[in-house]
Amino acid sequence: MQRVALARALAARPEVLVLDEPVSALDAPVRAELLALVDRLREELRLTCVLVAHDLGVVRAHAELVAVMYRGRVVEQGPAHVVLDDPRHPYTRALLAAVPVADPRVRPAPVPLLDEDAPPTTGCRFRHRCALRAALPDDLAQLCTQVDPVSRRTEGRDVACHHADVPVQRHP
Repeated sequence: MQRVALARALAARPEVLVLDEPVSALDAPVRAELLALVDRLREELRLTCVLVAHDLGVVRAHAELVAVMYRGRVVEQGPAHVVLDDPRHPYTRALLAAVPVADPRVRPAPVPLLDEDAPPTTGCRFRHRCALRAALPDDLAQLCTQVDPVSRRTEGRDVACHHADVPVQRHP
């Protein structure tokens, strides 16, 4: 079914192909086959592909650029290896920490998420769930409450966080 949809989309000879969760309901062998086909077609036809996916393994393996969204807003974007290997936005950090690891010897430290009563109407959209903001002194945390962060370039990616440069404690 996915191959038929792909063939139909390619019949119009598009320059951009949007793939919205293309492998979410497929078993592993079919998933790998379809993604390999998309990669091959992307190269041969010089297509730009927009991959919308919740499977971060698929994103890591097949995306060159990544945009992480929270509540309809891009909070971090840049080259896939930069964003996924060293996230700077607290939501991206929490998202990646939630990905299960196959090796039982590796236990990534969980990133705490605070409970959210209601989405904020001013300031940072993530602030009610952000453990980083909760750990900041009041004067710095207040910035998150009053001002919606503008995306700014830092360390090879764009991040919409007032405190993206706050160091993260690394765990083995």
